[in-house]
Amino acid sequence: MINLFFVVHDYSGARTYANELFNHFFGHPGIAIHKVYLESNEYREYTEIKEKDVLSIHIPRIKRKGGTLEKYAARCADLMAPRLRSAGNIIFHLNYSTQVKLGIEVRKRYDALLVYTMHYLPTYFTYLAFEACIPDKIKTTGDALDKEILKEVDKIVCISKFAQHTICNRYSTLPAKTEVIYNGYGTIECKSPANVTRTKQSFGFGKDERFILFAGRLSAEKGVYVLVSAFKKIAEEFPDARLVLAGEGDFNEVMKRCRSIVGKVTFTGTLQKEQLQKLYSLVDIGVVPSHFELLGYVPIEMMLHRIPVVISNVPGMNELVEDGKNGLLCKVKKRTDGLLGLEADSTDLYLKIKSLLENKHLATRIAQNGRLSWENGFTAYHMGRATVHLYRQLLKQKKRSSSDQAI
Repeated sequence: MINLFFVVHDYSGARTYANELFNHFFGHPGIAIHKVYLESNEYREYTEIKEKDVLSIHIPRIKRKGGTLEKYAARCADLMAPRLRSAGNIIFHLNYSTQVKLGIEVRKRYDALLVYTMHYLPTYFTYLAFEACIPDKIKTTGDALDKEILKEVDKIVCISKFAQHTICNRYSTLPAKTEVIYNGYGTIECKSPANVTRTKQSFGFGKDERFILFAGRLSAEKGVYVLVSAFKKIAEEFPDARLVLAGEGDFNEVMKRCRSIVGKVTFTGTLQKEQLQKLYSLVDIGVVPSHFELLGYVPIEMMLHRIPVVISNVPGMNELVEDGKNGLLCKVKKRTDGLLGLEADSTDLYLKIKSLLENKHLATRIAQNGRLSWENGFTAYHMGRATVHLYRQLLKQKKRSSSDQAI
């Protein structure tokens, strides 16, 4: 039995990652699941909640003068001690660099194995990957915890080959210590609403409009400003086109950029999962013009729902798409705001969207191939199965090592 202590990082894609893994783990006969929430805002005291064979552990933020990550980690280990003392085959699955101190503490006390899924990297690594500047002139700062966690853990889950290549080359991580496991989402057939016209009406959309969807945080790094610029040209040529922006963020800045086309742009704010599923059924084109994305869940969800996608050709996310087959890759260029990084090319983004609006056959083919790509490699089942295999291999290696030392 694997005693899995999964330390949740409750933010964005890392949150989706956790939920999708748990959907696969539920009912698995070989895994006892413990969900650990550090610095939890839900409870003021240490709290354990058992639900559907899953134990959720909430550890609140501890305020103390001179408090450090090490002190907090030690206190967390104290509180979880009754659970950990009697458990064998302990694996702590970490999801953010600040969790490294807890990992070190539980390994020292309870001989736990440490797995780390790397959801984030400094954005300038995409810049280096495109050889837009000389790597030797870049001095990395503020990534001490990133370096420490990569050094301390037993296995690193990389959600893209780009992430694996980067940490091996920039942080001197041993390739054997890494494993590429792509993000996965969903396990069941998504059915469209029986009455699409009625669904459009429920959102206040016209029945003959064609929808271009952006789903995510409304911010510069997600490429929404570039998308608005590209859509201005689309709106001039396609009167039936509407840009739908689903998500929270910098509404004022985005609205300012939309003034000349405000009647063609819809802001939905954050949508509940059920509402987003309905919206997906209406979308003609999905656009993910991020400046930096190690992989991303939004394009995977769109492919699941048979939406033809246009994504920026940034390292990591571009591993999802074979250009022209299951999606379209938009060119990227050096950022125009002076920051170190890349951004989608507005003109090329306009041309890619235009090609899908003009060529229904192309859009249909890409949508169908995108769905097949999801089925063959980006489901929660694929991700979950690979992760369980990784856990088991680590435990086997540990037992083998222990046997060798005994001899």
